[in-house]
Amino acid sequence: IKLPTLPGTPSSNWKVVNCACSHELEARVAREAARVYSMSIERNTKTAFPHADYKHMTFDADDMKNPCATEYARRFAETFNPENSMGLVFCGERGAGKTFLSACIANDLLKRGFSVEMTNITRISQAVDATFDGRAAEIKRLMQLDLLILDDLGTERGTEYMMEHAFNIIDGRYKANKPMIISTNVTFEEMSIETDLAKGRIYDRIIEKCFPVEMRGNRRLNIAVANRMKEGIKQYASEEDSIRIYKIHGKNQVTCYGNCISIEPKEIIII
Repeated sequence: IKLPTLPGTPSSNWKVVNCACSHELEARVAREAARVYSMSIERNTKTAFPHADYKHMTFDADDMKNPCATEYARRFAETFNPENSMGLVFCGERGAGKTFLSACIANDLLKRGFSVEMTNITRISQAVDATFDGRAAEIKRLMQLDLLILDDLGTERGTEYMMEHAFNIIDGRYKANKPMIISTNVTFEEMSIETDLAKGRIYDRIIEKCFPVEMRGNRRLNIAVANRMKEGIKQYASEEDSIRIYKIHGKNQVTCYGNCISIEPKEIIII
C-alpha cells in the first residue's frame, strides 16, 4: 500500500503489510491453481486411453492373480520419474493381465498429474497418416509424453511399413531417454533370439530400456468390469433363465451358473 507523503519524508513512500485482502488473494490463486490442475488431469485422462473401460482398471480392482507382476507395477508407479528412461515390458499369453496392469499404472500416474497415453502401433500409424502436415507434430507429441504405453506389440500387421512405424516410435523414445511400458505376447527369450532384422532391432531397444515382467495365468476379468457385467445381467435375466453365466476352469472344464447374479465377481468369466 502507499502511505500519504508527510513533510520530510521521501515522495515515494510504499509499505508492504499483511492484511485480510492479501490472504484472500492468495486463497483465490490457490483455488484457481487447483481448478486448472484438476481440469488438466481430467483432460489428460480423456485422451489417455483407447476405450473408456480402461479408466476403471486400477490397483484397487486387481484380483492379485499375478502378485509378483502387480508388485513390479505398483513399485514402478510409486517411484515413477519421467527423467528415468527405464520402463517395463509385460510378456505373457493373452488374458494374463498385461493390459490391465499397464492401465493400472497409467491411471495412478494420471491422477498425479503426469502425461500418459496408452495406445498401440496401429492407432499411431493411423493418426500419423491422417494428415501429412501433422505427422511431425504427432511424433513430437508422443515423444514429449511423460510415459508412453504400447499395448499388444506384435499383434499389428507384420508389414515392412508397420515395422518401420514401430521402430521409429520406440527408437524415438529410446533416443529421447523417455520411459515406455510395452505389453506383448512375445516372451523376453524370444525377443533375445529374434533373427528377423526388422523385428530384431525393435526388440533390441526394448531389451535395453525395459525391465521384463513375465506373466502367466488363466484368462481374467478385473473386479470393476465383472461388477458392471453383473449389473447388466439384472436388466435381462428372467424367470425363463434366458441368461447363463459360465466359468472356464481349463480345457473342456466349464461350470454353468444359470442366471445367478449373486456369485462372486471372480467367478464370472463369460456370458
